[in-house]
Amino acid sequence: MKKTAKIFNALAIIILVSTLAVCYAFLLNETRTEAAASRDAREDAHGMNYVIDPETDQSYLIWTDEYLSGTSSDGSWTHNIYYQSIDINNPKIASNANKLTLISAPEAQEPASASFSKSGSLIVTFEDGNKAGKYTLAQRYAIYKSQLKDGIPTGKLTAVKKYNTKKTTILMGGHSGHASSTDTKHVVFYSEGWINGGGVNGLGTGNDVRVCTISGSGKILHQRKVAVGNKTRDWWPVTASSSDRSLLVWQRYVKKHTYSLLCFAVYDPDTNKIISKHIKTNLHMKYYSYNAVYLKNIDRYLISFTQSDGSGTLLLVDQNGNIAAVKKGLPSFVREASPAVYSDSSDTAILCFAQGDRSICYYRVTKNSITHTASDSSDSQWSYRGTSGFFDSDISKVSFATLGRHNAELYVYSVPDQAKALSSKDRAYCSTRTQQ
Repeated sequence: MKKTAKIFNALAIIILVSTLAVCYAFLLNETRTEAAASRDAREDAHGMNYVIDPETDQSYLIWTDEYLSGTSSDGSWTHNIYYQSIDINNPKIASNANKLTLISAPEAQEPASASFSKSGSLIVTFEDGNKAGKYTLAQRYAIYKSQLKDGIPTGKLTAVKKYNTKKTTILMGGHSGHASSTDTKHVVFYSEGWINGGGVNGLGTGNDVRVCTISGSGKILHQRKVAVGNKTRDWWPVTASSSDRSLLVWQRYVKKHTYSLLCFAVYDPDTNKIISKHIKTNLHMKYYSYNAVYLKNIDRYLISFTQSDGSGTLLLVDQNGNIAAVKKGLPSFVREASPAVYSDSSDTAILCFAQGDRSICYYRVTKNSITHTASDSSDSQWSYRGTSGFFDSDISKVSFATLGRHNAELYVYSVPDQAKALSSKDRAYCSTRTQQ
């Protein structure tokens, strides 16, 4: 009996240990799976910009990543800002080994947002963890111009006002800023403060949004509050500019709900005045999934956003903030993605957006109308790290530069003839995607 009892006890212990081991392995796997699912993809890279110098016609991609450096052992991000020139008619993406460094400093400088003024002044703004002290972050910037040799652009950028933690700080504690430019000035729309809880996965929200006007040489001219108050939580500000005014777009937290409200204002950087402000309580928006562009030939702003039900909406806005046209029921717009824009001398602009999980769509926009269609599926999925599109010179190809898991990637599409036609018919077309 004693021997049998010992054997039984031994078997029981073995079974118990085995069961616990299986349970532990299952739980560990579940934990890893949850961790992977909730991992912030922006840790790899964040913020992709396509910009063109109106003085030289030289195009650039400007973005932030930590593909080479990797995250610090304490979990801090280490993004630097990189760039490359790009030929829109024969685009190639630089490898990690060949990309050019624009700004490199301790902690992360991300997400980069870039814009050229008509005079050829380039601003790059970003939230910066370097020497931010008790504030943790600071909104900072630097000013550049295209480098020329014998009057021809070399594809490199030269600093006009170098990044400096003391001399190029917009605000300590500032973050999430984006830039646009009028003919002569740069506008940086940025957040200040952070409140825990709410937002995406309950991670928290920004608190206030402010705007700053900077000269082409890098001098701060104006600062002002746009949405500041104890009863509101506003953040993720984006902007687009005409020759003399700027559209400011942001999201407002709604307590006990998982959607935000779309907010926008028209700002005059010359007078530092808000022309109009709009809080759209009837537009329930998915966090971060919106953008704004200015269409020069029709003198309109176009706001794209995804509603809380997953459908996409386009708002056409004039220089005073009035809505000229609305198009609802579209595929969702990709988070942190800018469209390709063709805005020539005609009365129609052509745009191509990354939409849904695996598609692109073309749109034609006039002063009072928006035409569209649904998108086709593709073999690759868009990320929310950052995407920016551009057309070639004759609108035969459209390209999207996007930030992948291990490097910047480029996707090129053939543009169908129907999408190029400046027709008033309510059609738009999507193309088959090929990775380069």
